[in-house]
Amino acid sequence: MNSINFVVLGEQTIVNDFGKKGTTTDLTLYDKKESDIIRTWVAPNGFPEKIQPLLQAINIETSKGMPNLFKLWFKKV
Repeated sequence: MNSINFVVLGEQTIVNDFGKKGTTTDLTLYDKKESDIIRTWVAPNGFPEKIQPLLQAINIETSKGMPNLFKLWFKKV
């Protein structure tokens, strides 16, 4: 099964249309499974006022050690 992860920056209400809301702490996770691909969107709560949630969101992808695609999604506020 393949996995694609995204970090959502800026207007975070857009992610509600992408997948089902999951865990919410410093990060809010949204996921959606289509055929054999799991897509996960990570929204850093409190960013840009707090940098730590952004670093945690980026770390999720880079610490996996798997060949997943990492993209930054930007949208103007």
